[in-house]
Amino acid sequence: MLSFLNKPYPCDHSLSSGLKNALGVSFFLIVFFFIFQPFGIGNIAMKDRIIVILLYGLVNFVATLSILYLLKFVFPKFYDDEQWVVWKEIISFLFLFLAIDAGCLIVNTLYFNDPFGFPDFFLQFIYVLAFGSLPVGFSILMKYNRQLRKNLEEAKHINSAINSKEENSEVVKVITIKLQSDNKNESLELSPTSFYAAESAANYVTVSHLMEGQIKKSLLRTTMKNMISDIGEVNHITRCHRSFIVNLNHIESIQGDSRGYEITLKNDAGIIPVSRSYIPTIKSYLNIN
Repeated sequence: MLSFLNKPYPCDHSLSSGLKNALGVSFFLIVFFFIFQPFGIGNIAMKDRIIVILLYGLVNFVATLSILYLLKFVFPKFYDDEQWVVWKEIISFLFLFLAIDAGCLIVNTLYFNDPFGFPDFFLQFIYVLAFGSLPVGFSILMKYNRQLRKNLEEAKHINSAINSKEENSEVVKVITIKLQSDNKNESLELSPTSFYAAESAANYVTVSHLMEGQIKKSLLRTTMKNMISDIGEVNHITRCHRSFIVNLNHIESIQGDSRGYEITLKNDAGIIPVSRSYIPTIKSYLNIN
């Protein structure tokens, strides 16, 4: 169970995703209140009942959207898409339940003049948790399995294309690329064939490259943007992640999990992540439709 909680989990914290989530929560609550009519809603006139239920939906839409983006702003490292795992998704839903609880209490206080109290807030949170835990747990499990199957299948497809390209490999034109450091007296000159990968951290980039038959790592004070510019129009060297550049000709294999992909490089040069947004670039180079 604990190992599953630490499994990579697909996520999208973009504005469009937040809007869809907030609309989904609001629609669910509106349907739920129409069917079950909690908080004495069934005792008021139909016209007022519709207004109140729509008000519940509107307030919870605002509350859900607000808490999602407030938390992302306050805890940016926690909401890093590249580090998102199952337990973080569960915690995110707990915060969502708190937002729903707060939204319902706001409507109860404003419309029904119910006094606000923390015991009521706690009891209502338990009520929301009891009704929401099962569908949320099922949703998390389904999304995890669906994305895992999709990424594993796509990784298998890409690996087949990699093997095919190796069998029909073309001679690469011999040129030299010069990777310039911000310290003008430092630079690294190598052929595209020798370049394996690069990883950025703060104001430095570590370049993995072949030298005298062994993988070496060289540290340059520069940015990913500048390095991409130095590499130029070498089409098989491309960005695959916000912090990584890879030589597509040196991919040993690619693995998929529920969140995304990882590349294993040849000659034990390392394993690097691949963002979903860069998969089309890799597929295009490998002529995968």
